[in-house]
Amino acid sequence: MRRLTVAIGEADDVDAIGRQWLDLQARAAGSFFQSWAWIGTWLRQLPPGTPVRCIRVDDGARIVGLALVGLHEARRHRVLRSRQWCIAETGNPMHDALTVEHNGLLVDEQAGGDVVGAVCAHLSGLRSAWDELVASGVDAAEVPHYERAAGQCGLWTRVRWSKPYYCVAAADLVAAGGDYLAALSGNARYQIRRSMREYEKCGPLSITAAQSVPQAIDFFERLIELHQGYWKARGQPGAFACGFARAFHEALIRSQLELGHVQLLRVATGEQAIGYLYNFAHRGAIASYQSGFRYSDDAKLKPGLVSHALAIRSALASGAHSYDLLMGRQQYKEMLATRCGEMTWLVIQQPRLRFRLERGLGAFVTRLRSLRARIDRRRAPAADRLPHSNRA
Repeated sequence: MRRLTVAIGEADDVDAIGRQWLDLQARAAGSFFQSWAWIGTWLRQLPPGTPVRCIRVDDGARIVGLALVGLHEARRHRVLRSRQWCIAETGNPMHDALTVEHNGLLVDEQAGGDVVGAVCAHLSGLRSAWDELVASGVDAAEVPHYERAAGQCGLWTRVRWSKPYYCVAAADLVAAGGDYLAALSGNARYQIRRSMREYEKCGPLSITAAQSVPQAIDFFERLIELHQGYWKARGQPGAFACGFARAFHEALIRSQLELGHVQLLRVATGEQAIGYLYNFAHRGAIASYQSGFRYSDDAKLKPGLVSHALAIRSALASGAHSYDLLMGRQQYKEMLATRCGEMTWLVIQQPRLRFRLERGLGAFVTRLRSLRARIDRRRAPAADRLPHSNRA
């Protein structure tokens, strides 16, 4: 391991952190969610007094690692308390409704796993300052680096849960001659093409990118109206129910649209909009963050499939190497994607007795539920235990 030094300080000088972040960002293979566009907007939008610390890793005079962590005291099972340091989050559900993905330490590519090891080694020496380091939405491929570094320092790791994410890679279209739809399954092609034909009966399909901040804000407001209407009708709050989330995204759009890091897209048939997409652009990767669609009772009309298909073709035609549909096991994402990855919610823990007891209790409850399920199956009538194909 390199002889790296780690420093942890207040995150109150936003401009200084921004300069350091942008310098490191140019040498790091980070995602949009690790870029200063996202991180800087988040830091500026947090209410005054929100406890945030900056972790900096130096290799001599060169910064090779950065992270902003929110400090939070969590309570689980009513009695277990934990002082959490949350990477790019605060621990406050209202402020964390943004749902960060492709998260983790921002690391100089040449430094590699040494940075994670240095941070874990430093934190292991601060036993009284923290209990858990929470890294939400880390790519599963990066998790072994964290687990190995933590284990070498006597720290524990726990995966809270994992969720799939789906993307389209330009490299996967070679065999299809560069034709995106040809790279999909027969069923996906059929549904997209049929829906396009139905929409074109009302006018030609078009996709328009907002060219100015006022136009982007207009698209964003219309997206919110469709998005919130859809989720409220299903008894869900929607992604923009929180005032903090809405203010954050408005600030992000205003600061990043003209820099090309944010896209607001309108998909229409003739003069009628059928959907709006809110995407991020970072180093040739497009991430589709949120959307709002105009649904109808006609099952042939698939505004989500059509809107994303047009956006994907447009992105790849303009030189993007990938279009990331981000996290979630929705059917439309599986249909549109050529690849699948996994996001992991990872927790690094101090070796505390209360966490050992929590793990033991969790394992006991899991075994108890499994036992109850087996007992229920044995008690079930014989006909209910037969495979479906053997039933009369």
